[in-house]
Amino acid sequence: MVADILGLSALMTTSQPYMKECVELRDGLGLREALSIIVGGAPITAEYSQAIGADAYGMNAVDAVAQCTSLMARRESA
Repeated sequence: MVADILGLSALMTTSQPYMKECVELRDGLGLREALSIIVGGAPITAEYSQAIGADAYGMNAVDAVAQCTSLMARRESA
């Protein structure tokens, strides 16, 4: 079984570049269609999420669940 969504959270700005690396690795392995990435955490913004190519941004835990539900619904309808 393979994960559908990878959730990444940062508590400090020093970990933000690793989120971008994860997105680039996923894309480099040709898994963009198979694996969605959602990011969030204190220093993360929706703009940063878009800039690194993440599929979604969770403002908080409740929003992250809603975003994941939306990602799965889009996947099922495709």
